[in-house]
Amino acid sequence: MSYILRKYRELGADDFFVSYRRTKRNAVSGKVFEDFDFELVNQVEGVTDLVYRRGREILYDDIVTIEEEMWSATKPVV
Repeated sequence: MSYILRKYRELGADDFFVSYRRTKRNAVSGKVFEDFDFELVNQVEGVTDLVYRRGREILYDDIVTIEEEMWSATKPVV
Protein backbone atom coordinates (compact mmCIF):
# COMPACT_ATOMS: atom_id res chain seq x y z
CA MET A 1 0.00 0.00 0.00
CA SER A 2 2.82 2.41 0.82
CA TYR A 3 4.24 1.95 -2.69
CA ILE A 4 0.89 2.79 -4.29
CA LEU A 5 0.41 5.86 -2.10
CA ARG A 6 3.93 7.14 -2.85
CA LYS A 7 3.52 6.65 -6.61
CA TYR A 8 0.15 8.39 -6.53
CA ARG A 9 1.69 11.40 -4.79
CA GLU A 10 4.64 11.48 -7.18
CA LEU A 11 2.10 12.08 -9.94
CA GLY A 12 0.97 15.21 -8.09
CA ALA A 13 -2.38 13.75 -7.11
CA ASP A 14 -4.35 14.87 -4.09
CA ASP A 15 -6.23 12.62 -1.68
CA PHE A 16 -6.28 8.88 -2.44
CA PHE A 17 -9.82 7.45 -2.48
CA VAL A 18 -10.85 3.80 -2.25
CA SER A 19 -14.23 2.11 -2.64
CA TYR A 20 -14.23 -1.25 -0.90
CA ARG A 21 -16.88 -3.93 -0.62
CA ARG A 22 -15.95 -6.32 2.15
CA THR A 23 -16.51 -10.02 1.50
CA LYS A 24 -15.44 -13.19 3.28
CA ARG A 25 -12.71 -13.67 0.65
CA ASN A 26 -11.17 -10.20 0.89
CA ALA A 27 -11.72 -9.34 4.57
CA VAL A 28 -8.13 -10.13 5.57
CA SER A 29 -6.64 -8.21 2.62
CA GLY A 30 -8.99 -5.30 3.21
CA LYS A 31 -7.55 -4.87 6.69
CA VAL A 32 -4.74 -2.89 5.05
CA PHE A 33 -7.05 0.13 4.96
CA GLU A 34 -7.48 -0.10 8.72
CA ASP A 35 -3.74 -0.67 9.23
CA PHE A 36 -2.99 2.51 7.26
CA ASP A 37 -5.74 4.36 9.11
CA PHE A 38 -7.77 5.40 6.06
CA GLU A 39 -10.63 7.76 6.95
CA LEU A 40 -14.22 6.65 6.45
CA VAL A 41 -16.01 8.92 3.97
CA ASN A 42 -19.24 7.06 3.36
CA GLN A 43 -20.84 3.63 3.64
CA VAL A 44 -23.81 2.71 1.47
CA GLU A 45 -25.23 -0.70 0.59
CA GLY A 46 -22.12 -2.59 1.70
CA VAL A 47 -19.66 -0.34 -0.13
CA THR A 48 -17.26 1.61 2.06
CA ASP A 49 -15.61 4.75 0.68
CA LEU A 50 -12.30 5.60 2.31
CA VAL A 51 -9.68 8.32 1.87
CA TYR A 52 -5.99 8.75 2.66
CA ARG A 53 -5.39 12.50 2.84
CA ARG A 54 -2.52 14.03 0.88
CA GLY A 55 -0.93 15.77 3.87
CA ARG A 56 -0.54 12.58 5.90
CA GLU A 57 2.74 10.77 6.31
CA ILE A 58 2.93 7.55 4.33
CA LEU A 59 3.76 4.53 6.47
CA TYR A 60 6.44 2.19 5.18
CA ASP A 61 5.11 -1.32 5.59
CA ASP A 62 8.17 -3.09 4.08
CA ILE A 63 6.04 -6.17 3.49
CA VAL A 64 6.44 -6.21 -0.29
CA THR A 65 9.39 -4.84 -2.24
CA ILE A 66 8.76 -3.63 -5.78
CA GLU A 67 11.60 -3.07 -8.24
CA GLU A 68 10.70 -0.79 -11.09
CA GLU A 69 12.01 -1.32 -14.58
CA MET A 70 11.79 1.23 -17.34
CA TRP A 71 10.34 -0.07 -20.58
CA SER A 72 9.07 1.25 -23.83
CA ALA A 73 5.99 0.25 -25.74
CA THR A 74 7.81 0.91 -29.02
CA LYS A 75 11.40 -0.21 -28.35
CA PRO A 76 12.46 -3.68 -27.23
CA VAL A 77 14.15 -3.88 -23.82
CA VAL A 78 17.57 -5.52 -23.94
